[in-house]
Amino acid sequence: MTVSNQDGSMFLWEEGEATTKNRITKSISKVVFDGKGDLLTVGKGYLKVWPFLNGKAIKKMENEQLMLEGRVVSFGKKFSTQDFIDGRVVPKDGVEKLVLLSSEGLICILSANYEKIEKWIDVMMQGVSAL
Repeated sequence: MTVSNQDGSMFLWEEGEATTKNRITKSISKVVFDGKGDLLTVGKGYLKVWPFLNGKAIKKMENEQLMLEGRVVSFGKKFSTQDFIDGRVVPKDGVEKLVLLSSEGLICILSANYEKIEKWIDVMMQGVSAL
């Protein structure tokens, strides 16, 4: 996997060859794989889930270009301005949860299917760089 925020591209490489190319319209701050093998990318106000099945990327043909299938998860008005800079998948009560950190010190815990932010806390720190 290669991500370039400068030219807005994300490539999936298989056996030394780029097999997919996706245009990235929002800058990616962190790339994380979850326990199911899905790829998660986070950035300013968003999370994108790129599903994999049995270790293989789910691909689609669009504009005569093979691309990774993905879905954007929006966080609503309250969290849409947060610049999420780090993320970790952690086990909680037998279920994986995604924990995100914003550059302003907001820590968010997402539901198991990444559909919503279940809990959050503002630790009121400036200059946060990692979980």
